[in-house]
This record gives sequence, C-alpha cells and structure tokens, in this order.
Amino acid sequence: MDAADAAALLEAARSGGIKPVAVKSIEQQALQSLHRTREAWKSTRTRRINTLREFGLVVPQGAVTGLAQIARYLADEQSALPQMLRGSMRLLLDEIRLMEARIGQLEQQLSEVARHSPACQVLLSVPGIGLITSTAMVAAVGDPKSFDSGRRYASF
Repeated sequence: MDAADAAALLEAARSGGIKPVAVKSIEQQALQSLHRTREAWKSTRTRRINTLREFGLVVPQGAVTGLAQIARYLADEQSALPQMLRGSMRLLLDEIRLMEARIGQLEQQLSEVARHSPACQVLLSVPGIGLITSTAMVAAVGDPKSFDSGRRYASF
C-alpha cells in the first residue's frame, strides 16, 4: 500500500456516504476468468486471421468468408500463393480452428452456468442481452440489489 491508498482509505472511513463494494465470490471470480480467457482466445484468433491477410492475397472481409477463401487458395496448387508460405498458412489455419473450438467449448460452459443461474435467467429475458452479457454482468456485479437504483446499476 502506498500513500495514495492510505489517503483513500482514510477518506472512505471519514465519509459515511461511501457504500462498501461487495466482495466477489469465488464463483464470480472464476466466471470473470472464463470471460478473460474467451477474450484472450478471440484476440489470438483475430491476430492469426490478420496475419493470414498480410500475405498479400485478395481475401474478402469477415472471418468466415475470409478463412474459406484462404483455405481455397491453399487447396488450389495453381493459385498465386507461393509454395514457401503454404506450410505456415496451414499452421495458422489450424491454430485459428483450434481457437474457434476452444471458444465454442468455453461458451458451452458459460451456457451451463447461465442455465443454473437465476440471475442470468432474468437477464437473458431482457431483449438485447445474451449469454455473454448476462454471465459477464453476474460475474461483475453478483447481486443487482446492492445498488440503490436501476440507474446506478446501469451506470456501473
């Protein structure tokens, strides 16, 4: 702890209006870790796709169509793709597919969490809130009743 932390703690102790933050449960922390892992894998997948695009091929936008086009270039021995790049590109495609599989498995795990969580079920009933948002909100907040109003919850 440094001087700034100590000063903040003293100020919080002096002010009766500061409401303490609820401590996250082990389950909330684990759920947040799942979300961080998913984001890391998505980031890796995106970087690999961008690396494939840097090889100078004409590739349509969008991950699905772009990867399909790259796979066609690799399958076509007559394509303009240099032989020297084909091995590396195949490895990158394999890595992307692995990331997609891992993301899918993790999302299945999040689905199970959401299915057994009453808070997630309530959030999922709200139009526009899906699996990722509902589980992330439960991981970050836990009990929305800890907020004074819906406005405070929304601003969080």
